[in-house]
Amino acid sequence: MSRIKVITLTPDALDRNGISLTDTILATRLDFLLNGALATGYDRDGIGASQTPTSAAAMTLDGARGTDFRAQGGVHVLLYGAADDTGRTFTVVGTDVNNYPITEAITGPDATLIVLSAARFYTVVSVTPDAATAGAIEIGTNGYINFTQAQHLSTFSSGDESGETLTFVGEDRYGNALTETDVGPTAAATVTALKNFKKLYKASIGTASTGAIELGVNGTCESQWFQLNYRGQNFNTGFSVDFAPAGVMTYTVQHTMDDLQAVGFTEDGATAYNHSVVAAKTAALDGVYATPVNAIRLQITAHTSGVANLRVTQTSGW
Repeated sequence: MSRIKVITLTPDALDRNGISLTDTILATRLDFLLNGALATGYDRDGIGASQTPTSAAAMTLDGARGTDFRAQGGVHVLLYGAADDTGRTFTVVGTDVNNYPITEAITGPDATLIVLSAARFYTVVSVTPDAATAGAIEIGTNGYINFTQAQHLSTFSSGDESGETLTFVGEDRYGNALTETDVGPTAAATVTALKNFKKLYKASIGTASTGAIELGVNGTCESQWFQLNYRGQNFNTGFSVDFAPAGVMTYTVQHTMDDLQAVGFTEDGATAYNHSVVAAKTAALDGVYATPVNAIRLQITAHTSGVANLRVTQTSGW
Protein backbone atom coordinates (compact mmCIF):
# COMPACT_ATOMS: atom_id res chain seq x y z
CA MET A 1 0.00 0.00 0.00
CA SER A 2 1.31 3.46 -0.89
CA ARG A 3 2.07 6.12 1.68
CA ILE A 4 -0.45 8.89 2.28
CA LYS A 5 0.04 11.89 0.01
CA VAL A 6 -0.94 15.26 1.50
CA ILE A 7 -1.67 18.24 -0.77
CA THR A 8 -2.19 21.55 1.04
CA LEU A 9 -3.88 24.69 -0.29
CA THR A 10 -3.39 28.06 1.44
CA PRO A 11 -4.70 30.77 -0.92
CA ASP A 12 -4.85 34.42 0.02
CA ALA A 13 -8.37 35.41 1.01
CA LEU A 14 -10.50 37.90 -0.92
CA ASP A 15 -8.56 41.10 -1.56
CA ARG A 16 -10.10 43.02 -4.44
CA ASN A 17 -7.19 45.45 -4.88
CA GLY A 18 -4.39 43.41 -3.34
CA ILE A 19 -2.44 43.39 -6.62
CA SER A 20 -3.18 46.84 -8.04
CA LEU A 21 -4.85 49.70 -6.23
CA THR A 22 -7.73 51.52 -7.95
CA ASP A 23 -6.33 52.78 -11.25
CA THR A 24 -7.87 54.36 -14.36
CA ILE A 25 -5.68 53.19 -17.25
CA LEU A 26 -4.79 55.85 -19.82
CA ALA A 27 -3.51 55.46 -23.37
CA THR A 28 -0.07 56.65 -22.22
CA ARG A 29 0.26 53.62 -19.90
CA LEU A 30 -1.67 50.43 -20.58
CA ASP A 31 0.14 48.47 -17.85
CA PHE A 32 -1.17 48.30 -14.30
CA LEU A 33 0.88 49.52 -11.37
CA LEU A 34 1.47 46.47 -9.16
CA ASN A 35 1.28 48.39 -5.92
CA GLY A 36 -1.33 46.60 -3.78
CA ALA A 37 -0.83 45.00 -0.38
CA LEU A 38 0.19 41.68 -1.96
CA ALA A 39 2.84 43.30 -4.18
CA THR A 40 6.55 43.64 -3.51
CA GLY A 41 9.06 46.07 -4.97
CA TYR A 42 6.90 48.98 -6.13
CA ASP A 43 9.15 52.00 -5.63
CA ARG A 44 8.61 55.23 -7.56
CA ASP A 45 12.18 56.53 -7.09
CA GLY A 46 13.98 53.29 -6.24
CA ILE A 47 16.48 53.64 -9.12
CA GLY A 48 16.85 57.42 -9.37
CA ALA A 49 15.65 60.10 -6.95
CA SER A 50 13.77 63.18 -8.22
CA GLN A 51 15.93 65.22 -10.63
CA THR A 52 15.37 67.63 -13.51
CA PRO A 53 17.68 66.90 -16.47
CA THR A 54 18.97 70.01 -18.24
CA SER A 55 20.43 68.21 -21.25
CA ALA A 56 20.58 64.89 -23.07
CA ALA A 57 22.89 63.41 -20.45
CA ALA A 58 22.55 60.22 -18.44
CA MET A 59 20.54 60.69 -15.25
CA THR A 60 21.90 59.95 -11.78
CA LEU A 61 20.95 56.46 -10.57
CA ASP A 62 21.00 57.06 -6.83
CA GLY A 63 17.82 55.32 -5.67
CA ALA A 64 17.62 53.16 -2.58
CA ARG A 65 16.87 49.95 -4.52
CA GLY A 66 20.00 50.16 -6.64
CA THR A 67 20.32 48.92 -10.23
CA ASP A 68 20.73 45.13 -9.93
CA PHE A 69 17.44 43.19 -9.91
CA ARG A 70 18.62 39.71 -10.87
CA ALA A 71 17.72 38.25 -7.48
CA GLN A 72 14.02 39.08 -7.93
CA GLY A 73 13.79 38.09 -11.61
CA GLY A 74 14.03 41.54 -13.18
CA VAL A 75 11.83 44.64 -13.06
CA HIS A 76 9.78 46.87 -15.33
CA VAL A 77 11.41 50.30 -15.10
CA LEU A 78 9.12 53.15 -14.04
CA LEU A 79 9.33 56.84 -14.96
CA TYR A 80 7.31 59.43 -13.01
CA GLY A 81 7.04 63.02 -14.25
CA ALA A 82 6.14 66.12 -12.28
CA ALA A 83 5.36 68.00 -15.54
CA ASP A 84 4.29 67.06 -19.08
CA ASP A 85 7.27 65.28 -20.62
CA THR A 86 5.39 63.28 -23.24
CA GLY A 87 7.54 65.01 -25.85
CA ARG A 88 10.68 63.47 -24.43
CA THR A 89 12.15 60.03 -25.09
CA PHE A 90 14.09 58.23 -22.36
CA THR A 91 16.55 55.52 -23.36
CA VAL A 92 16.98 52.79 -20.77
CA VAL A 93 20.08 50.59 -21.11
CA GLY A 94 20.64 47.42 -19.12
CA THR A 95 20.77 43.64 -19.32
CA ASP A 96 18.19 40.87 -19.74
CA VAL A 97 17.73 37.47 -18.08
CA ASN A 98 20.70 36.06 -20.01
CA ASN A 99 22.89 39.05 -19.11
CA TYR A 100 22.76 40.29 -22.70
CA PRO A 101 22.62 44.07 -23.27
CA ILE A 102 19.14 45.47 -23.95
CA THR A 103 17.95 48.98 -24.78
CA GLU A 104 14.43 50.42 -24.74
CA ALA A 105 13.20 53.88 -25.73
CA ILE A 106 10.31 55.01 -23.52
CA THR A 107 8.05 57.98 -24.25
CA GLY A 108 8.11 60.27 -21.24
CA PRO A 109 5.25 60.59 -18.73
CA ASP A 110 2.54 63.24 -18.65
CA ALA A 111 2.27 65.52 -15.62
CA THR A 112 1.97 63.55 -12.34
CA LEU A 113 1.67 60.28 -14.26
CA ILE A 114 3.79 57.16 -14.72
CA VAL A 115 5.03 55.19 -17.72
CA LEU A 116 6.62 51.72 -17.64
CA SER A 117 9.13 49.83 -19.75
CA ALA A 118 7.83 46.96 -21.85
CA ALA A 119 10.96 44.88 -21.21
CA ARG A 120 12.06 43.40 -17.92
CA PHE A 121 15.46 44.71 -16.93
CA TYR A 122 17.65 42.53 -14.75
CA THR A 123 20.18 45.35 -14.35
CA VAL A 124 19.90 49.01 -15.28
CA VAL A 125 23.06 50.70 -16.58
CA SER A 126 21.74 54.11 -17.62
CA VAL A 127 18.61 56.19 -18.23
CA THR A 128 19.03 59.12 -20.62
CA PRO A 129 16.50 61.70 -21.91
CA ASP A 130 16.84 63.03 -25.46
CA ALA A 131 16.80 66.63 -24.20
CA ALA A 132 16.16 68.75 -21.12
CA THR A 133 12.88 67.85 -19.40
CA ALA A 134 9.98 70.12 -18.50
CA GLY A 135 10.00 69.00 -14.88
CA ALA A 136 11.43 66.64 -12.30
CA ILE A 137 11.69 62.94 -13.18
CA GLU A 138 11.83 59.95 -10.85
CA ILE A 139 13.11 56.52 -11.93
CA GLY A 140 11.74 53.51 -10.11
CA THR A 141 10.40 50.00 -10.39
CA ASN A 142 6.96 48.51 -10.77
CA GLY A 143 6.06 45.82 -8.26
CA TYR A 144 5.67 42.07 -8.67
CA ILE A 145 3.63 39.39 -6.89
CA ASN A 146 4.97 36.19 -5.35
CA PHE A 147 2.04 34.27 -3.87
CA THR A 148 2.47 31.69 -1.13
CA GLN A 149 -0.01 29.55 -3.05
CA ALA A 150 -0.49 29.54 -6.83
CA GLN A 151 -3.98 30.95 -7.35
CA HIS A 152 -6.38 32.83 -9.64
CA LEU A 153 -6.31 36.56 -10.29
CA SER A 154 -9.43 38.72 -10.23
CA THR A 155 -10.30 42.00 -11.96
CA PHE A 156 -12.98 44.46 -10.82
CA SER A 157 -14.00 47.55 -12.79
CA SER A 158 -16.37 50.43 -12.14
CA GLY A 159 -16.89 50.78 -15.91
CA ASP A 160 -17.75 48.34 -18.67
CA GLU A 161 -14.51 46.71 -19.84
CA SER A 162 -16.17 43.73 -21.56
CA GLY A 163 -14.80 44.91 -24.90
CA GLU A 164 -11.25 45.00 -23.56
CA THR A 165 -8.52 42.38 -23.33
CA LEU A 166 -6.62 41.81 -20.11
CA THR A 167 -3.18 40.18 -20.27
CA PHE A 168 -1.29 38.73 -17.31
CA VAL A 169 2.37 37.63 -17.43
CA GLY A 170 4.15 35.67 -14.70
CA GLU A 171 5.07 32.13 -13.66
CA ASP A 172 3.23 28.95 -12.69
CA ARG A 173 3.87 26.92 -9.53
CA TYR A 174 6.87 25.22 -11.19
CA GLY A 175 8.62 28.42 -12.27
CA ASN A 176 7.57 28.11 -15.91
CA ALA A 177 6.58 31.23 -17.85
CA LEU A 178 2.80 31.72 -17.76
CA THR A 179 0.63 34.11 -19.76
CA GLU A 180 -3.16 34.47 -19.75
CA THR A 181 -5.45 36.67 -21.83
CA ASP A 182 -9.00 37.34 -20.64
CA VAL A 183 -12.00 39.48 -21.50
CA GLY A 184 -12.54 42.39 -19.11
CA PRO A 185 -15.48 42.64 -16.67
CA THR A 186 -18.74 44.45 -17.21
CA ALA A 187 -19.50 47.52 -15.07
CA ALA A 188 -19.34 46.91 -11.30
CA ALA A 189 -18.49 43.25 -11.90
CA THR A 190 -15.52 40.94 -11.35
CA VAL A 191 -13.91 38.39 -13.67
CA THR A 192 -11.61 35.63 -12.47
CA ALA A 193 -8.63 34.38 -14.46
CA LEU A 194 -8.48 30.69 -15.35
CA LYS A 195 -4.84 29.86 -14.63
CA ASN A 196 -3.05 29.55 -11.28
CA PHE A 197 -0.28 32.16 -11.01
CA LYS A 198 2.52 31.73 -8.47
CA LYS A 199 4.21 34.95 -9.62
CA LEU A 200 2.89 37.95 -11.53
CA TYR A 201 5.27 40.35 -13.25
CA LYS A 202 2.99 42.32 -15.56
CA ALA A 203 -0.70 43.07 -16.08
CA SER A 204 -2.04 45.17 -18.94
CA ILE A 205 -5.19 46.15 -20.82
CA GLY A 206 -5.65 46.56 -24.58
CA THR A 207 -6.77 50.21 -24.59
CA ALA A 208 -7.55 52.94 -22.08
CA SER A 209 -10.10 51.79 -19.51
CA THR A 210 -13.61 53.24 -19.29
CA GLY A 211 -13.51 53.31 -15.49
CA ALA A 212 -11.40 52.62 -12.44
CA ILE A 213 -10.01 49.07 -12.26
CA GLU A 214 -8.70 46.99 -9.37
CA LEU A 215 -6.64 43.80 -9.59
CA GLY A 216 -6.65 41.32 -6.75
CA VAL A 217 -7.49 37.79 -5.66
CA ASN A 218 -10.67 36.06 -4.52
CA GLY A 219 -9.22 33.01 -2.79
CA THR A 220 -9.92 30.53 -5.61
CA CYS A 221 -7.34 28.05 -6.87
CA GLU A 222 -6.57 24.46 -7.77
CA SER A 223 -3.76 22.27 -6.48
CA GLN A 224 -1.32 20.49 -8.77
CA TRP A 225 -2.55 17.24 -10.30
CA PHE A 226 -1.51 14.13 -8.33
CA GLN A 227 -0.72 11.17 -10.57
CA LEU A 228 -2.33 7.87 -9.51
CA ASN A 229 -1.23 4.35 -10.37
CA TYR A 230 -4.13 3.33 -12.60
CA ARG A 231 -2.41 0.25 -14.04
CA GLY A 232 -2.79 -2.08 -11.05
CA GLN A 233 -5.62 -4.63 -11.11
CA ASN A 234 -6.60 -3.71 -7.55
CA PHE A 235 -7.05 -0.01 -8.15
CA ASN A 236 -8.75 1.65 -5.19
CA THR A 237 -8.10 5.20 -3.97
CA GLY A 238 -9.34 6.77 -0.78
CA PHE A 239 -9.08 10.43 0.08
CA SER A 240 -10.22 12.99 2.62
CA VAL A 241 -10.32 16.77 2.87
CA ASP A 242 -9.84 18.50 6.20
CA PHE A 243 -9.17 22.02 7.43
CA ALA A 244 -6.25 22.89 9.65
CA PRO A 245 -6.83 25.38 11.10
CA ALA A 246 -10.60 25.44 10.76
CA GLY A 247 -11.56 27.03 7.48
CA VAL A 248 -14.42 28.84 5.80
CA MET A 249 -14.36 27.73 2.18
CA THR A 250 -16.05 25.70 -0.55
CA TYR A 251 -14.07 22.94 -2.24
CA THR A 252 -14.35 20.15 -4.80
CA VAL A 253 -12.20 17.08 -5.48
CA GLN A 254 -11.60 16.67 -9.21
CA HIS A 255 -10.11 14.01 -11.48
CA THR A 256 -8.86 13.82 -15.05
CA MET A 257 -8.24 11.09 -17.59
CA ASP A 258 -5.67 13.20 -19.46
CA ASP A 259 -2.07 12.03 -19.74
CA LEU A 260 0.04 14.23 -17.47
CA GLN A 261 3.19 13.07 -19.30
CA ALA A 262 1.96 14.03 -22.77
CA VAL A 263 3.95 16.62 -24.67
CA GLY A 264 2.31 20.01 -24.26
CA PHE A 265 0.23 19.04 -21.22
CA THR A 266 -0.70 21.99 -18.99
CA GLU A 267 -2.54 21.89 -15.66
CA ASP A 268 -5.18 24.37 -16.72
CA GLY A 269 -5.66 22.65 -20.08
CA ALA A 270 -6.67 19.28 -18.60
CA THR A 271 -10.28 18.15 -18.82
CA ALA A 272 -11.41 18.09 -15.18
CA TYR A 273 -14.42 16.21 -13.77
CA ASN A 274 -15.91 16.74 -10.33
CA HIS A 275 -16.11 13.82 -7.94
CA SER A 276 -19.63 12.41 -7.83
CA VAL A 277 -20.00 13.06 -4.09
CA VAL A 278 -17.26 15.37 -2.83
CA ALA A 279 -18.13 18.51 -4.80
CA ALA A 280 -19.10 22.01 -3.61
CA LYS A 281 -18.56 20.99 0.03
CA THR A 282 -17.89 23.23 3.01
CA ALA A 283 -17.14 20.66 5.73
CA ALA A 284 -14.48 17.97 6.12
CA LEU A 285 -15.36 14.83 4.16
CA ASP A 286 -13.86 11.65 2.73
CA GLY A 287 -14.50 9.72 -0.47
CA VAL A 288 -13.23 7.00 -2.81
CA TYR A 289 -12.36 6.29 -6.43
CA ALA A 290 -13.11 2.61 -7.01
CA THR A 291 -12.44 2.70 -10.76
CA PRO A 292 -9.25 4.00 -12.38
CA VAL A 293 -8.67 7.69 -13.00
CA ASN A 294 -5.36 9.18 -14.07
CA ALA A 295 -4.93 11.98 -11.53
CA ILE A 296 -6.81 13.97 -8.89
CA ARG A 297 -6.58 17.44 -7.41
CA LEU A 298 -8.27 19.79 -4.93
CA GLN A 299 -10.17 22.85 -6.14
CA ILE A 300 -11.24 25.78 -3.93
CA THR A 301 -14.14 27.75 -5.39
CA ALA A 302 -14.73 30.13 -2.46
CA HIS A 303 -12.40 31.02 0.40
CA THR A 304 -12.58 33.29 3.42
CA SER A 305 -10.05 31.72 5.77
CA GLY A 306 -8.23 28.53 6.68
CA VAL A 307 -6.05 25.85 5.10
CA ALA A 308 -7.36 22.81 3.21
CA ASN A 309 -5.57 19.43 3.09
CA LEU A 310 -6.30 16.74 0.51
CA ARG A 311 -5.03 13.38 1.84
CA VAL A 312 -4.75 10.54 -0.66
CA THR A 313 -3.92 6.85 -0.25
CA GLN A 314 -4.09 4.10 -2.86
CA THR A 315 -3.88 0.33 -3.20
CA SER A 316 -2.23 -1.05 -6.30
CA GLY A 317 -0.39 -4.07 -7.66
CA TRP A 318 -1.55 -7.55 -8.59
